[in-house]
Amino acid sequence: MEDGYADMYEIMKQLVRAGYDGGISIDHAFFNQSGHGMSTMSSVYFLGFMKGLLDAAEKEVKRERTA
Repeated sequence: MEDGYADMYEIMKQLVRAGYDGGISIDHAFFNQSGHGMSTMSSVYFLGFMKGLLDAAEKEVKRERTA
């Protein structure tokens, strides 16, 4: 998420601007030690990262709309 080809924050802002209210999947998460399924630490990290992007995007879009 941090090192991808796309600007995830810009993508999140566009989703907020469009009023998107669906799910977002995490791609390329870290597997657990057995090699199957997402590790708990990976899911917590990515969930926090996405929630931070969403919170910041919502605040920025709200400021744009009230300016």
